[in-house]
Amino acid sequence: VISRAAVAGVILLALGISPARAEGTVTNATTTALLNALLGGGEGRLTFADTLTFEIPVIIASDTVLRGEGSGGRLVTISGGSRHRLFRVLPGVRFEIHNCLLRDGIATNGGAILNEGVLLASNVTFTACEARGTAGVPGEPGRVEFGIGADGGDGTDGGPARGGAVDNLGEATFLQCTFNANRSLGGEG
Repeated sequence: VISRAAVAGVILLALGISPARAEGTVTNATTTALLNALLGGGEGRLTFADTLTFEIPVIIASDTVLRGEGSGGRLVTISGGSRHRLFRVLPGVRFEIHNCLLRDGIATNGGAILNEGVLLASNVTFTACEARGTAGVPGEPGRVEFGIGADGGDGTDGGPARGGAVDNLGEATFLQCTFNANRSLGGEG
C-alpha cells in the first residue's frame, strides 16, 4: 500500500512543484520508501538487498541522484514488474543513476527510462525492458450483398515504439552500462 504522503509527493512532482529536498538512504525495497527519499530531488542511497518492484512509474521532476550501494559491490535491482516504465525524467531536470540493475520495464517509449532532460547512467544494467507500440484497430468485416461478397473496411496501423530500455529525447551519457535482452516492438495492425 502506498502512503498518502508518497502519493501527494508524486502529484506535486508531476505538477512541477518541488517540496523540500529530502535526501536519504532507502533500506526497504518499497516504492513508498524510495518516493519519500526522493521527494523534492537530492541524493538517494539504495542499500536494500531485495528487488524493488515499482507499484507506479516514478517521475523525476527535480535534479536527483540515485546511488545503489549493494553489499559486496552487487547492483541494486529495480523492476517495473513487466507492468510499466520505471522512470520518466522531465525536461530541464538532471537524473543520475549509479550501480543499479533496471529490469522488466514496459511502456510505449522507453521501457526503463523516458528521458526528456539530462540523464547520466553509470554502471547500470538494463535487462528485459520493452517498448511496445499500441495495436491497430481491425477493419470492418466484409458482408454479403445479393449473394456476392463485399469488401470489408480498412483497419488502422499499429503505433510505433521507441527505446526498449531508454527513449532519449534530451541528453544522455552512459558509462560502463550493459544492455541485455531489451526490445522495441511496433504495434500490430
